[in-house]
Amino acid sequence: GRQHLDTDAEWNKVIISKIPEEYLKWVASFSKKHSNYYEVLPKKSYGSTNDLLKIYEDAMKDAIERIAFIPSRNNSLLKANEAINDSIDFAPVAHINKEYSKHFTLSSFFDCDNYQKFDEYGVFCFNENKLKPYFDDAPATESITTNRCIDIIDFFVLLSDNSESKDRIMSILKECRFLVCEDNTVKKPSECYFPTEYSNENNTYVPLIHSTVFSYIKTKRLFDWFKNLGVENLSVSNYLRDVYCKQNYNDTQKINI
Repeated sequence: GRQHLDTDAEWNKVIISKIPEEYLKWVASFSKKHSNYYEVLPKKSYGSTNDLLKIYEDAMKDAIERIAFIPSRNNSLLKANEAINDSIDFAPVAHINKEYSKHFTLSSFFDCDNYQKFDEYGVFCFNENKLKPYFDDAPATESITTNRCIDIIDFFVLLSDNSESKDRIMSILKECRFLVCEDNTVKKPSECYFPTEYSNENNTYVPLIHSTVFSYIKTKRLFDWFKNLGVENLSVSNYLRDVYCKQNYNDTQKINI
């Protein structure tokens, strides 16, 4: 048989240009019934070293934009740009729409055992790398109650325990503002303190973890986990270092202004 296609033949160009659309339509015909449908998805591109490969690449981009073939959680079919790959099961739709100029709904989620192929197809992926931007979003953090904080703690502990790169996950969580303090502000772990006997007499300006949250941490024995995120017991030394000196400096700046 032939070993190579004639890259200059117009007939071959027409055939190649039709393949992506027909192929994705074929995938769409069975993707709801077979959860491993993604295993037969072709590459978005095989390079562009000749005319036929370039024609395939352009046709594939067009087909991915137009054809719905990804089964959602409510069993409808989604186009690639309509789907959310929530690889950590946390994605906040309202934040995503605002932060990334999307128009997702709760019907945009889909389940899959392997999301790598969908990244290639341009499906929006919410993973651990997008946690910090979410927790930097003021409306998102301002709405965190003590109960919500406890739910987030459970989620983060499970996320870190199940991760193959725990150190990397912990470095991300250190920068997330999710801990509710006694004054109901929400801060990063490294900005908070565990209540101690010393804090009972020196709690002015001190961001102590909220008593409800602290009780939960004690019950679940999560002290070491939080210490790895930078939470410290309030003591004379760190009170002077992090609270007293900073407050005096801020007061001085206000006077100078």
